[in-house]
Amino acid sequence: MWSLSEVFAENADKARLVTALISVLSALAVIYVNHLLAHRRSRMELNSKKMEDLHSAITEFANAGWKYMHELVGPNERTLVTSSAYDEAYRKCEMLASIYADEISKEIEAMHEIVILILIKGRGNEDLLSFPGKLQAFIRIKSNALGKIASKARKLV
Repeated sequence: MWSLSEVFAENADKARLVTALISVLSALAVIYVNHLLAHRRSRMELNSKKMEDLHSAITEFANAGWKYMHELVGPNERTLVTSSAYDEAYRKCEMLASIYADEISKEIEAMHEIVILILIKGRGNEDLLSFPGKLQAFIRIKSNALGKIASKARKLV
């Protein structure tokens, strides 16, 4: 059997060995860096998609909340469809925000509190019509939440 010292006894053979080792290490480094970049790109794409989903969920939540508040203030009977649509949109927003953008959880909670306040005040109560500030606050909070999401999405790119 041959030992390594016998196989690579000449300097030319040693040079070929060093060259081969450098080539293998370079190839491994390129593969590793490529893997890191591909992983980073896929993570950025996933986070970007989730920010889009969160943006859509907040818009859906705000629209459902707005419709629900108008039903609560109005003389008409509340529909179970509106209530369940609002609850579903709220849960979806809360879940997405807690996972991907915890910094907007306060805005979502504040929007929910406004709807709950109007729900507690009762249907057809004339005092509710004097709450335009609450309705404006609802819109402002929605805009703030969407702005934070847009800012976070820009940072991802």
